[in-house]
Amino acid sequence: MLAAGNFQDQYYGSDAIYNQAAPNVHANGAPGLSDYANRYFSTHQMNNGVTLHLDYSINPRNKIQLTNVLLYTYISQARTIIDTAILGGNGGRTVPGTGPVTTDYTSVTSRQFLENIKLDGKHILSKHFLVDWTGVFSYAAKRVPDMADLGLNSKIDTVHTTSDIHGPYNFVVTPNYFDDISRVLAAQS
Repeated sequence: MLAAGNFQDQYYGSDAIYNQAAPNVHANGAPGLSDYANRYFSTHQMNNGVTLHLDYSINPRNKIQLTNVLLYTYISQARTIIDTAILGGNGGRTVPGTGPVTTDYTSVTSRQFLENIKLDGKHILSKHFLVDWTGVFSYAAKRVPDMADLGLNSKIDTVHTTSDIHGPYNFVVTPNYFDDISRVLAAQS
C-alpha cells in the first residue's frame, strides 16, 4: 500500500498596465494609444491532493492493483480594472489627465474536482493464456458558485477659469455612474 497527500495554500496578486493602440484619425491614421488600463488582481488559491495505490498478489499467478487520485482546487479572486480612454469614447481626452474612466470590480470563487480510479489485474491461467484487464472511472468538475461584477464610469474634464481655451483650468470629475451590476449565485451540489 502507498498513500501520499499534498496541500498548498497561497496568496498572490499582480498589478499590470495594458495599453491599447488604434489608428489616430487626428494624426493621419498613425497608430497611437487609445486606452490606458490598470489591472489589479488579488488571488487566494488552495490545492489539495491525495493518491492511494494498493497492490495485492493473490498468489504468484494472480495480481490486482487499485490506484486512486483525487485533486481539489479552490480559487477566490478579486479584480479591479481601471480603464481610461485616450481617444473616442465619452468625449475622449482634451488635455492630459482628462477623459472617460471606466472601473470594473469583479469577484469570483471557483472549485475544481478531479478524480481517477483505476482497477487492474493480471492472471496467468495457463502456460499460454494470460488475462490482463483494466477498469477506469474518471470524474472532473468545475463549479463557480459566486461571481459578482460591478461596472462604473465617470469622466474627468476641465473647467476653464478664464476665456483663454489654453489658459488656466481646473479638473472636474463627474460622479460614478453604474454601467452594469451582476451577481451569479449557483447552487452547490
